[in-house]
Amino acid sequence: MAFAVLDELVRKGDVQMNYETAEKNYIKAIRKGLFKIMSKMGISTIRSYRGAKIFEAVGVSEELLRSYFGTQTSSIGGIRLEEVARDAIALHDAGFAAKEVSDILPHNGLFSFRKDGERHAWNPETISTLQLATRLGSYKKFKEFTSMVDGKDSPLFLRDFFGHKRNPIDIEKVEPVENIVKHFVTGAMSFGAISKEAHEALALAMNKLGARSNTGEGGEDSDRITGTYQGISLCSKTKQIASGRFGVTAEYLVHAEEIQIKVAQGAKPGEGGQIAQQNIPSRQEVREFESHVIKPDEAEKTQMYRCDCGKESCLPVSSTICPKCGRQLNDNHKFNPTHKSGCASVILLLILVSAFTLLL
Repeated sequence: MAFAVLDELVRKGDVQMNYETAEKNYIKAIRKGLFKIMSKMGISTIRSYRGAKIFEAVGVSEELLRSYFGTQTSSIGGIRLEEVARDAIALHDAGFAAKEVSDILPHNGLFSFRKDGERHAWNPETISTLQLATRLGSYKKFKEFTSMVDGKDSPLFLRDFFGHKRNPIDIEKVEPVENIVKHFVTGAMSFGAISKEAHEALALAMNKLGARSNTGEGGEDSDRITGTYQGISLCSKTKQIASGRFGVTAEYLVHAEEIQIKVAQGAKPGEGGQIAQQNIPSRQEVREFESHVIKPDEAEKTQMYRCDCGKESCLPVSSTICPKCGRQLNDNHKFNPTHKSGCASVILLLILVSAFTLLL
């Protein structure tokens, strides 16, 4: 069917190329899309998909699954063959109706909100109410939002079918809010997967609460280590190491309260580190690790330096150039960090990470 549509588009002139080129481009696009999704699932070969049963059908009856899909695992039940047939006939009748046919297919709002399409929990009303509540700092407006979300006219999610037992405990037995929020952490989202502003806003918010933000594999701008906004640190407390790459420098590590070492890669659910090309020139300093990552065989030849511009760096003694301002550093700029990890400990950690990577 897809190739027939391509042929029709070429004959009409809607696609400005011959059929062979259009077919080649279509197959290439489909393959790239499939490979991208497959790579995110952490399964390394196509053969692994055969019989892997990595999906569970939701909303399909045991009867239908047993007869046509070789399994009868259906957590909540769902449609049978009769409903499938009814939908297929309805679509067929609509396609061959006698009325005038538009060149544009109808948009039923299956994936995004449309006024006359599928119902969505995230719709203009709920989104605007939440935005207004945050901009005004209005708890009353926020409660309006929660009532819209919790008090739907009809269920939209599986959780909407659940009831809740209400047996509240004495409020005196509950931790104060100030202590509860300190247990909060953010997910590890890399700069590149999200913008600079979003990455820093997460760190700022979590530091204000006394909680933890996570740099993700992409590291963080070295200026944030000592940088503040309205007296609040912009430095993420949890820092990731991804096989000794992505900005993992001694300076980066000695300022971590928690270090996460990734020694194996499972699923790839996100697009971390894939920075848009137009953003690279203005953010080259974020990726300065390319020339400043300490290699294991150079560990004994490094020294901590503090430049007059305030930049602290652990550099090879053979290349004592400040990575921030480009000034040549000398013995007067040397110092021993007071952090208990120290430069040597951090370099040892880098060596261990590299060893893990080689073993894997």
